[in-house]
Amino acid sequence: GAIADYSKLIELDPTNVDAYFNRGVIKNKLEDYYDAIADFSRVIALNPINEFAYFTRGQSKVNLKDFQGQIDDLSKAIELNPKFENVYFHRGYTKNFLKDYQGAIDDYSKAIELNPKCEDALFNRGVMYYSLEKYKLSYKDFDEVTKINPKE
Repeated sequence: GAIADYSKLIELDPTNVDAYFNRGVIKNKLEDYYDAIADFSRVIALNPINEFAYFTRGQSKVNLKDFQGQIDDLSKAIELNPKFENVYFHRGYTKNFLKDYQGAIDDYSKAIELNPKCEDALFNRGVMYYSLEKYKLSYKDFDEVTKINPKE
């Protein structure tokens, strides 16, 4: 299968960043998170400015309930690419889970700044505002989601 093919590529060229990355993505999808993390870590060792490797490694870490590890990796991805909207959303989601509501709002707000039509960030930020009893801000976000996608 694909994992064996990528492993063979790595055997032939141990510096093949794409082979490690793609094998890590497949392992992550197969819920083999520890080995996925090892592959993404190898990508980072070979190419420390690969923001996608930090992002995907962070996603593997969150699946292992390593929330701080995920936040650290996503923060590094943001440091490397401050316009990586999806990373702000995922980091905000984890901060929300950890009850860092203001941190979550800040990350959702940055995702929305980068993509004003990011429905998930608008909705989740609205939920955060509601949890903090900031109802006007909450309703404003929910209203914006309805304008973007009236069927929701």
